[in-house]
Amino acid sequence: MRETVLVTGAGGFIGGTVVEALHFAGQHEVRAGIRRWGTGVPRIARLPVQIVPCDLTDPAQLTAALAEVDYVIHCATSNDIAQVTANLLNAAAASKVRRLVHLSSIAVYGAATGIVDETVTAPPGRLSQYATAKLRAEEYCCAAAKAGLDVVMLRPSIVYGPFSTLWTAVYAVRLRTGRWGDLGEAANGKCNLVHVHDVVRHAVAALSGAGLAGEAYNVNGPEIITWNQYFHAFNAKLGLPPLRSQLPGKVRFVSHLTKPLRSAGKLALRNFSSQLIWLSQRNAHVRHVMKVAELRLRCTPNEEELRLFGQDAIYTTAKAEQAFGICSRVGVEEGLTMTGAWLNHIGEYAFG
Repeated sequence: MRETVLVTGAGGFIGGTVVEALHFAGQHEVRAGIRRWGTGVPRIARLPVQIVPCDLTDPAQLTAALAEVDYVIHCATSNDIAQVTANLLNAAAASKVRRLVHLSSIAVYGAATGIVDETVTAPPGRLSQYATAKLRAEEYCCAAAKAGLDVVMLRPSIVYGPFSTLWTAVYAVRLRTGRWGDLGEAANGKCNLVHVHDVVRHAVAALSGAGLAGEAYNVNGPEIITWNQYFHAFNAKLGLPPLRSQLPGKVRFVSHLTKPLRSAGKLALRNFSSQLIWLSQRNAHVRHVMKVAELRLRCTPNEEELRLFGQDAIYTTAKAEQAFGICSRVGVEEGLTMTGAWLNHIGEYAFG
């Protein structure tokens, strides 16, 4: 009998790739856990894997999804990732899961710079909401490990590749508008790209590695480039005209000016989304104004992005290489070739 692996967040970018990799490797029974039937689920539904409801806030669904499961790869995201991770850890311990692999993030290091290994902690200062939640989720993982659950934490860097929204489709949209450019010194920080295939290889390797329990491991790509180099390379793979240079001072100034507009837009969408949709459907001028505003905001980096674009940090992977006996192997050229081919193949569907 093959051992069973439950993948949470199986309808997502990384979770879906994990499901595909496990299925085609053929060494495990794959159970794909989904919260709802979203746009990413048809990707895995074409495979002969078991798809199960797995809302991590629903104890009954968790218990059923974990029944007779040997391993878990936790890829699910949530507005409250810390709490749902705690729910999963408790249910996994009760179900006597042999090992749980938790996908965390380099966000837990905050604004740390230089060579960042797993012993580094975030320097004093404000962590983003996402980073705070990921850090709390790791604390729950460490507590569960001390209580006897075998937990391994992976901290991927900037994960890109086919089916990625955040670091792939969003930037493809920006580049396609012609409004995005070389940001000069504002984007000369280190861009720690790691292709999703390398992240998945580490996640699968973490299922069976000896002596890993309770430990965290960075997962980064085989080469480090700057953010500007990423923009230029991705732009070229999409077959677009060369990027224009933008003045860093102007970029920062415009980013600061648009901060109130972003806040107002989020507030309006949260409280008046139905009214805005109704207006845009009935008034061409309103629809045009909304589209122009959205485009300009989308093509202007926000202050958090600018901090990331300027950050001089490299997330070292020596600990992971020694533990897993593997290293990331998808370079930027190969990774962006695959990504560009995927985007060009699916066309407008990537930008819906």
